[in-house]
Amino acid sequence: MKKISAKTLITNLALSLMATLLCIAVVEGAFRVKAYLYESDLYAKKDKIKENLQNKGFLSNTDFGTRIQPSKYEDIFFELKPLQQWNYLGADVSTSSMGFRDREYTVEKAPGTLRIFGIGDSIMFGQGVPQEETYLSLLEAMLNKRHPEYNWEVINSAVPDYNTSAEVETLRYKGLKYKPDLVVMGICTNDFDMPALVFYMGLPDERNMGRYFSLQHSFFVQYIRHRMKREPFLIPGFTHKYVEMSGGKGVFKAIKELKRISIIGDFPVLVFHLANDTNKNVMDLMKTANAYGMPAVDVSPMIQRYMKYQGIKDYFDSALSVSDGHPSSTSHEIAANALFEYLESSGLVSMLLSKEPGPSSR
Repeated sequence: MKKISAKTLITNLALSLMATLLCIAVVEGAFRVKAYLYESDLYAKKDKIKENLQNKGFLSNTDFGTRIQPSKYEDIFFELKPLQQWNYLGADVSTSSMGFRDREYTVEKAPGTLRIFGIGDSIMFGQGVPQEETYLSLLEAMLNKRHPEYNWEVINSAVPDYNTSAEVETLRYKGLKYKPDLVVMGICTNDFDMPALVFYMGLPDERNMGRYFSLQHSFFVQYIRHRMKREPFLIPGFTHKYVEMSGGKGVFKAIKELKRISIIGDFPVLVFHLANDTNKNVMDLMKTANAYGMPAVDVSPMIQRYMKYQGIKDYFDSALSVSDGHPSSTSHEIAANALFEYLESSGLVSMLLSKEPGPSSR
């Protein structure tokens, strides 16, 4: 066997290293070009996107964008304008002085009052569903009927396009003042995403071309991190103050914070999922919530049983969904029954009743 000299070995290793570095450089360069082209397309559409968001709303065929305003709480970013009335996807919507899709509630609880505070997005909000037919409104009626000796108040603070972080911050800045006895957090698959409004309105006025030539950030590594659910989908290298509030990292951080808040506020948290199926993101979120001692109720099996019983093949072309695919009044009714039954059977209602000894003031 021919002996390889040290010089030849070093030369071969150097050539291999150079080839490897060249491959890495080519891959990195390809992702930088891809990012540049993607960002160019966004900037070309920026004015149009901004106009649509401001004048027509970021949800198609609605004027939702005109019904929101920047929040004074930076971590919430935007919120519903207070004291609004309009028709949204065929359903009348009105907001309270707090900007909730709900009636007015006094901050101080009257004796004998038990409060449930709901945080969520468009599903809990009841997109396309009459206000009184959302699952939280139905739950309030059920609890008051079953336990009339108490005054049950179920407050709906949900806003379309919110993710988990925005919901937890809503509880922190707005919900805690109502001293909730229980918090229900609605979850869905896009809780891992950055809210569309934050993303599109967050584009800076001028592009930072320098980052495409910077060696301090790898566009390829960020893509890998995105695929591993470590970071949200953003323009590679695009820095934004809300990046830490999105993606798997943002969701799990928010869940941990929600648990901390619930301990301080001395109230349990229930995670609630209303949809026709359950994907991996939602399953991971429910598992994380359970790990922090927050039970999760998934309505999708009940929706599927209803579809089988009724002979429904296509959820989105049935009475279970409204025109844009969100759950209909029928789905909200199924959800309300599931939520009510869980609260009763799990002992949560009994726990709340023992916590509030005063008689109803109604």
